[in-house]
Amino acid sequence: MSNRRWVVWLATVLASGCTERNPRNCDDGVCTDSAFPFCDTDGSVAGTPHTCIEGACTPLDFVSCSGNQAVSCNADGSNYEVESCASGCSEANRGCNSCTHGESRCVAGGVSQCGSDGLLGAPQACALGCVDAPSPHCAYIEPRYLPDICDVQATQAALTISNSGTLDTSLDVNCNGGIIPQTGAPDICVVHYGSITVESGKTLTVIGRTEMMYEGGRAVALVADDALSIDGALSLSAVGSQSGPGGGPLQSGPASTTNAQGGCGGSTVGGPGGSATADGGAMNGGAATMNPALLTALVGGANKAGGGGGAGTLISCHGKVSVSGIITSAGGGGWFFVLAGGGGAGGNVVLQGAQVSVTGEVYANGGGGAAGAAAGQTAGIMSGADGTSSDLSPALGGTSQGGGGRGGDGGTKSGMPRAGSAPTAAGGKPGGGGGSMGFFQTYTPMGVVPILTPSHSSPDFGPNETIRTR
Repeated sequence: MSNRRWVVWLATVLASGCTERNPRNCDDGVCTDSAFPFCDTDGSVAGTPHTCIEGACTPLDFVSCSGNQAVSCNADGSNYEVESCASGCSEANRGCNSCTHGESRCVAGGVSQCGSDGLLGAPQACALGCVDAPSPHCAYIEPRYLPDICDVQATQAALTISNSGTLDTSLDVNCNGGIIPQTGAPDICVVHYGSITVESGKTLTVIGRTEMMYEGGRAVALVADDALSIDGALSLSAVGSQSGPGGGPLQSGPASTTNAQGGCGGSTVGGPGGSATADGGAMNGGAATMNPALLTALVGGANKAGGGGGAGTLISCHGKVSVSGIITSAGGGGWFFVLAGGGGAGGNVVLQGAQVSVTGEVYANGGGGAAGAAAGQTAGIMSGADGTSSDLSPALGGTSQGGGGRGGDGGTKSGMPRAGSAPTAAGGKPGGGGGSMGFFQTYTPMGVVPILTPSHSSPDFGPNETIRTR
């Protein structure tokens, strides 16, 4: 072989040897030798990056994390496979994290939060189920009168009434959930906490003040994100001529210049006032008012000379409203000024929640009418009693003195408001009529039946109404 031909042959051999592929190298991510089918790109399996390795492995066994990918053995143990992890890969979790830290998810009807370990925590039970949009959350009710109030959680954790006290809705600072205007009705003072409890043996008395005589100022909404429990007593009642919170802007029954006033109407007609010649002869008892469930505003009881019972709603956004104690929203007793005044009507209390349970007592009885004056008297005559906390015993009308007529008793579940009496002596004035009961109402989501087994009630609850959830 000539020298020239030998050099050409040698160059060809050398060139061929330099371009032959190394079967154990996978810089390009490809392995061509079936004996070494898996490209260990970062060395996370065998330790050397870009090395083709054997595929034999324990079926379905997790091997390692490769960045945000999990490397594991396939089902038949013949090769490794790579899974992209949307929430990252964790050696501790032996594969893809189940979630991203801080993320919420709907799980089995509850809400789970993702921990720093990339795992979902135990779900928080949701009484109304979990809703995905706009972000996963426990469903909550859309309350009547205040449809948006549950959209934002309370900024204060709990209101616990462990000592008896008074809440004045006219003080803006007490309305930490806002003051909501209503058309043709008093504003609503919203008292919003994570939970609200009136402890057993304690009383929360809610009042409202206004410059207008007889009126009770703002209505009240007690709103809890979770449980709202009345284990003690909650009073929204009128006291004499002073209406309860949100009560009193409505007048009831025609005025008179000679006869006693009639009692205010509520869930029934009010008792008529007496005339000079006949018990109830004034025929001016207030007409029954429209069922509040048909109104768009939260209203209280009507007033005459006796204040109207208060307007209030108790709301648990996604928990239970429970009443094992007592709620009162009674009308006030009528008083005498020139003529005998009629009793005020009981108020309107609305319970709304994911569940409602009432095993205690609820009363919205009417106030008694004032007694008529004796001849020559113009004031200071016996007023009617405020509405009672009883389903049997009514608020008594003012007692007859010196020939004036007696006031009519207020209404209860066991009896209609009584008429005022005619005078029994010449020159005496007739007595005013008794006021009517008010209303109790419940609202729950579709399919949720409230537990309404009060030990005593006057009036009874109206038919349960349905509210939407969000």
